[in-house]
Amino acid sequence: MPNWCITEYWLHGPKDELNNLKNKILEWTSKNYMENDFGENWLGNIVLGAGIETVETVINAPCRGRFCDDMDIDDDDLWFNTETAWVPMPEMWFKIIEKFAPHCTCHYLATEPGCAIYEKYDPGNLHFEGVEYIVDEYHEDCAAEIIICDGWDTVSEEYLEKALRKHYQDNKSSLEDLIERAEEDDVSIHKIEDITAA
Repeated sequence: MPNWCITEYWLHGPKDELNNLKNKILEWTSKNYMENDFGENWLGNIVLGAGIETVETVINAPCRGRFCDDMDIDDDDLWFNTETAWVPMPEMWFKIIEKFAPHCTCHYLATEPGCAIYEKYDPGNLHFEGVEYIVDEYHEDCAAEIIICDGWDTVSEEYLEKALRKHYQDNKSSLEDLIERAEEDDVSIHKIEDITAA
């Protein structure tokens, strides 16, 4: 049984391309193209429907996971989530965008605590600017006092430092020392790796 990586995708570009892609995703997730363990929302249905993989090659394609139902669109953004085995799997989305929405860009934030994956890909800092740390509250009272979050929350380095200094009444310690102190209070804080330039 794999650990599940949650990836939040934002596609940015012309609304007509985004609407077309949204309709195609809905079409591709309305039926099973082959037997699978994920049902109609299997990512393999999307790559098969898009024609970027064949039935013969989809077994080896990076598409082990599912498309989540919470897709939405506004003027120039389409966003949705996926759950994938162990790691984010953006390669299929890059191929789909190139084929069906060539004037759009893909941005994502992926988290998988079991494998310590906390990463973002955000060309031009369009959607995840200031998203630098992710905070997981194990000890609810302490985390709520520090960050005022519910479950997972993303914050900027500036916000995190200010919140930790206020909570611990400490204006002298380094941010690293403050984070270590918070983790001793069962608040898990992770730096998000920006892989945009990688």
